[in-house]
Amino acid sequence: IYTFAELQELVDRKSEQIKKQGIKTLVLTADKNIEFITQFLSGLKSGIPIVLFSSDHSLDLRSKYEAMIVEPVFHPETALILFTSGSSGKPKAVQLSLSNIKSNTNAVIETLDFKTAAEQFLFLPLSYSFGILGQLLPALATGVSTHIANSLIDLKTVFDERSATGML
Repeated sequence: IYTFAELQELVDRKSEQIKKQGIKTLVLTADKNIEFITQFLSGLKSGIPIVLFSSDHSLDLRSKYEAMIVEPVFHPETALILFTSGSSGKPKAVQLSLSNIKSNTNAVIETLDFKTAAEQFLFLPLSYSFGILGQLLPALATGVSTHIANSLIDLKTVFDERSATGML
């Protein structure tokens, strides 16, 4: 369990490391843990492009995706690169600017009324656009306490426990 102040301190420290190391692109595997969240937020704060892979990507698929991302083709405002599944054809690398990320996050905050939520359960993969832009970032922006669920079974366990104690 981390407070927002503790998370901010971790992000500030990691951002300084990124700047000192001169990293130009941050390649991350989206795991549901504090290390990934800290690295992701530090990359955004540092203003360098983040390439986000799923922990479910095989080495073969990851190699194919990595071949798609050649730095000179980044748009100058690229902050985040996500990969589509290719359900309508060939997978694509989608580039989002910080402005895109903020607009999306704010739209989710308003649409889902995040400001009135006391807590949330982050259950979507963080390599998925709605996991990162629709659950994690809106919660951080509004101060909503977030519990990480690695599977829907985790959610069932929590709801069963709360139901047994009368806390829903």
